Amino acid sequence: MWKWTKDTITHVPREILWVLLGFAFGAGADVIAYFQSVPVYLYIPLGLYSFVLALAAVSLSLHIKDRSKKASPSGVSVEALESTISGWLLKAGYRITRSATPDSFFTLSAIDTLGRNVSVTRLKIDPDRLSIYEGYTLSNNQINALGSLSEDVSAEIFEDLRIDLANFDIELGAIPEKEDEPATIFYLRDRVVFEFLFNEDRFFERLSYVRRATTVVSEYLLRALRISEATSQENGT
Repeated sequence: MWKWTKDTITHVPREILWVLLGFAFGAGADVIAYFQSVPVYLYIPLGLYSFVLALAAVSLSLHIKDRSKKASPSGVSVEALESTISGWLLKAGYRITRSATPDSFFTLSAIDTLGRNVSVTRLKIDPDRLSIYEGYTLSNNQINALGSLSEDVSAEIFEDLRIDLANFDIELGAIPEKEDEPATIFYLRDRVVFEFLFNEDRFFERLSYVRRATTVVSEYLLRALRISEATSQENGT
C-alpha cells in the first residue's frame, strides 16, 4: 500500500511539481475572484494567466539558481575554471604560462599581442574572487623624479592616484626589491566576484579596467616628473 512520507516529494519529477504549483496559483486566483465578485467568464482566463505566471516565475528562479551554481567556485572545479579562463585568453590572442604557488589554486601569466603581461589568479585566502594583476615597473627617470619630490608632495600624488583607481575598484600595491629601498615595481589588482553574471564578457570588462588603470598610473608618474623638472629649474635659477 502506498504511503506518504517526508521523502516522497523528493522522488516527484520537478516538472510535475511545477504543474501542481501552477494549478495551485490558478485555483487561488479563481477563489479570490469569486470573493471579489469578478464575472464568471473571467475565471478561466484569470486562472490560466496565474498558472502561466507561476510557471514562468519558477522557471526563472531555477534558471538563475543554475547559472549561479555554475559560476560559483563551489559549483566549478579549480581545473575547470582554470581551463575556461585559459580558453578565453587564448581565443583573445594571449600567450599563456601556467604556474602554481602555495597561496593560490592556480596562476595564469598572459601576454597579449603588444607584449603586455597580466596575471590571473585565484588565491586560497580569497576563493570567492578572481584576482587580475598587472605590474608596472618604474623607469630610471620616474624613480629619480619620485626621489626628488618632498614627502608631502609624493604622498599627495599617490593619495590622489589611489582615489582615482578606486573609481575602477582597482587596488595599488608596491613591491620593494629590498626592505630598505623604495619600491620600483607597482602592481594593479582587480578582484572579480564570482556571481551568476560572471562570464567571458564580464572577465574581459574587468581586465580592461586594469589596462585603463595602467594609463592612469602613467599620467600620475608624468605629473611627478613635471613637478620634479619644475623644482629643478627653480633651484637652478
